[in-house]
Amino acid sequence: MNKAWEARLVSGCVKRKIETLTQRGESVARASLAKLRRGVGKPPWSIPALWGLVFADVPDKLSSDHARQIAEENAIYTAITLYALHQQSSDVKQSPMSISGISLGAAARKLASARDGDQWGEGPVRRRFVDAAASDSTKEFAQHLRGFVQLLRAEGIPLDYPALAEDLYWFHFLKTRDDVRRQWGLDFYRNKNADMTNNEEEEKRNEQ
Repeated sequence: MNKAWEARLVSGCVKRKIETLTQRGESVARASLAKLRRGVGKPPWSIPALWGLVFADVPDKLSSDHARQIAEENAIYTAITLYALHQQSSDVKQSPMSISGISLGAAARKLASARDGDQWGEGPVRRRFVDAAASDSTKEFAQHLRGFVQLLRAEGIPLDYPALAEDLYWFHFLKTRDDVRRQWGLDFYRNKNADMTNNEEEEKRNEQ
């Protein structure tokens, strides 16, 4: 099994787990999310009470390679526990904090716009985003993500957690880490010219 297939399985696993949480009753979902939040920033297997919530129904040995198994487990665990942190105090059905298509870079852009007023400037959000992306390991990156997710939660900005899990998987490997960074950077800056053009066109229409 190649890494691309494994990455998709990791993403699909997180997607199914989030769907399962949203299909449960609100009280059950809240209890499960509260348990998962205990695992934020902890090693994947350090809290036995979370094993069932995180690793039940994970495909048996996504990879036969031990290093790749570690990457898979870390990606699933980090994504699902951070999702629990992000979803805190919000209804899983009415205000979902995992939305398809909102990558980390896109969410960072929205956050910079909300917090700094200049989504492409040199404000605190952009600096935090750059510091996180510059991490030398998935462990360091996950530490940065915790504070970042708390800011997203405060502004009500969702994130695509299955996609984040896939990114975390690829970030684990030195050879593909810069590819992940590249995509985050593109997603952060990609709409700058389009937005500027739209603003100019809107100003012209207002002048007419």
